[in-house]
Amino acid sequence: MSDAEFIGLNAKVLFKWFSQTKGFYHKELAHEENTVPADYKVLEGEERLQRLKDWEESLKGFQTEKAPTGGGTRLKAALEELPKGEYCPPAPIEYLNSHDLHLQWIKECFDAKTGKPNDHWMPEKEWLILNS
Repeated sequence: MSDAEFIGLNAKVLFKWFSQTKGFYHKELAHEENTVPADYKVLEGEERLQRLKDWEESLKGFQTEKAPTGGGTRLKAALEELPKGEYCPPAPIEYLNSHDLHLQWIKECFDAKTGKPNDHWMPEKEWLILNS
């Protein structure tokens, strides 16, 4: 495919490119056929145990890194250095409920786009009496 044919990455260009290069792709391992050799046999008994022991011995030569220990002492020290703020108690549930009702009153009694009272407007105290 020449540069003159390439005007953008569209379906026609991709089709031409894939058609030209389709022989270069290989199958993924999941799509390859697995064939078992004719002389393959499952190890059993003493031969299997001996092969496992040999394998374990071969692994002993490798050194692995151990997970760091310390229990987060650096993190604890860093957290202790942070300035202590004043305690701020959570808002009482009554306040949260009244705030939710206030927001609901705003949604029902005011226009969302203009913020002006709509046809269903009523004072908040009356709305609370009707909807509580």
